[in-house]
Parts: sequence; structure tokens; C-alpha cells
Amino acid sequence: SKVRVVPVDRKGLDLASLTASLERFASDWLKVISSDTSIALNRVAVGHAGSGKDDLGAVVLENGRFALARRLKPVLEAGRQAGLLDFADAETAFRSFFGLVARDVQIRLLLGDRLELTEAAIGGDAARATQQFLALHGAKTGPQSL
Repeated sequence: SKVRVVPVDRKGLDLASLTASLERFASDWLKVISSDTSIALNRVAVGHAGSGKDDLGAVVLENGRFALARRLKPVLEAGRQAGLLDFADAETAFRSFFGLVARDVQIRLLLGDRLELTEAAIGGDAARATQQFLALHGAKTGPQSL
């Protein structure tokens, strides 16, 4: 719930507002996954995965990755409808963005690496991931090309 998606105006969507929405999402998500609570919860969920002890992994997936996809895919679709993004499948586009944001950060944190994720570092990472995503999926033609 801490990962916000800035609502976009589908009729007036432009590159600046799409970029701001994607960067906010990325920044919020990096803050969440780097929190002590998230790291601890994910470690327990991974430790229990496949053990038959409980469904903690399913709960984490449903309220984490799957919930994030449900929030961000409409923004991606709006970007495609506005001619700002070019992709065939919203799920695949979401996975690309998710991977660019996460890189190896979450696994390193889960394994005990003490990354210094300052507000400035997170902001820079969020902006970089967004620009890389736009380089991959930004529309290459039309009046609003990147």
C-alpha cells in the first residue's frame, strides 16, 4: 500500500506526467523493498516456500508483486493509448519495468548486503530505471515521440 501510482489523466497524458508517475512508483517500491520489515518478511516467506508450513509466499506475492502489477498496468496502458509507449503485452512491459527498478537490489538485501539506499540514491535509481524503460518501450514515431 506504500507503493503509490500517481494517477494519470488519460486524455491529457504527456511524457512528463507519465515519467513522473513511473518514477514515483519506482521510488516508492525501492523504499519498501529496502525497509527492514520487507527484508525480514521476504526472508521468512522464502524460507517457508514449498515447505507446506503456510502460504506466506502466496500472501507476499498477492499483496506485493501482483498488487503492484494491478496498479501500474493501467498507467502503462494509458501511455500506450496516448502514443507514448509501444509494447504488445502489458504484463511483459510491467515485468521489464519491474526488473529495471529492482535490478539486483532486493536479492542483495535479502542476502545481507548493506547497501546504502539514501533518498538521493533511490531517486537516482528510480529516474534511471524510468529512462531505461522509456528507451526500451517509448514510442518511436508520432508527434509525441521520445
